[in-house]
Amino acid sequence: WPTKLYPEAYWLALAKRCQQQAIRVLLPWGNAEEKKRAEMIADQVELASVLPKASLTDIAGVISQAQAVVAVDTGLAHVAAALGVPTVSVYGPTNPDKTGALGERQVHLAADFACAPCQSVTCQFKGVSDVTPACFATVKPEQIWQALSPLLAHCSQTDGIVV
Repeated sequence: WPTKLYPEAYWLALAKRCQQQAIRVLLPWGNAEEKKRAEMIADQVELASVLPKASLTDIAGVISQAQAVVAVDTGLAHVAAALGVPTVSVYGPTNPDKTGALGERQVHLAADFACAPCQSVTCQFKGVSDVTPACFATVKPEQIWQALSPLLAHCSQTDGIVV
């Protein structure tokens, strides 16, 4: 859904925060638009790298070796949960009580926005917002970092996260 797309500027800020802590960021993608977004982040963050095109099985292998995962409400969040990988899942238009990834070490961050969760593929918000979709303005990269940090407490600098 377009409404599930976390703002690019926020992904970039989170990747830069990981780099400040010497944590590698691995960026999977499934289509040309996702690849372009991943490349934009990797171009600006030295410790970020775009993974090659891969099957879901191959991505699951990468996730299984990750120290943590950050995801929006997608299948990869559920794969990480099923594999027991610590995960911060971000929910804007969807409700983690209905679609949240289940498992140990799962942190759900839900938008605190007037129309969220809207369960809509198209954002209906008509007001002013610095980001699109607007509901993600209430789930900033710093909040994700605060939720992610305890999950990474025992990582070495060569460990990676998948976003």
